[in-house]
Amino acid sequence: MLPWLRAGERIRWEASIATYEQSLSYLPGDVVVAAAFMSYAGPFPSEYRDELVKHTWLPQVKALNIPASEHFDFALFLANPALVRDWNIQGLPSDSFSTENGVMVTRGRRWPLMIDPQVRGWRLYVARASTCTPWCKQGALPAHSICCMLRLAFRIRSHAAGLRIGRRVQFLT
Repeated sequence: MLPWLRAGERIRWEASIATYEQSLSYLPGDVVVAAAFMSYAGPFPSEYRDELVKHTWLPQVKALNIPASEHFDFALFLANPALVRDWNIQGLPSDSFSTENGVMVTRGRRWPLMIDPQVRGWRLYVARASTCTPWCKQGALPAHSICCMLRLAFRIRSHAAGLRIGRRVQFLT
């Protein structure tokens, strides 16, 4: 190989190593913000999630002298871009809100509260749950769920029954 080609490759590798080391130094604060996001940001809209990260959690982490990234992105921190692209191919919308929801569904230990007024995520979930694709929980078949419309009079009883017996309850609009 020509020496000048190897020199250019060395410069690129040194730059990527410096970027990697810098991101490693921000790991403690990024983990704290990601844990807060996973625990508390689920039911909120995208604008409020961004405000929580930028104006509440990151300043508190900085005030405690914990190193954190200036521009923290939950989906980039906890998701593999190739996996996110796979979700998009399977039908998950490519906006950041849907990607964050997908990360919460796949990385969370509990079932998240998913607000889905267009029923896009629900349709994708039902279509993919029987095959247990990566973005739905393993073993989470719709048969193990209680599904009811928000307009039904017995929705409160359905919700209470689902909580009592440990099943998920999906409300459709």
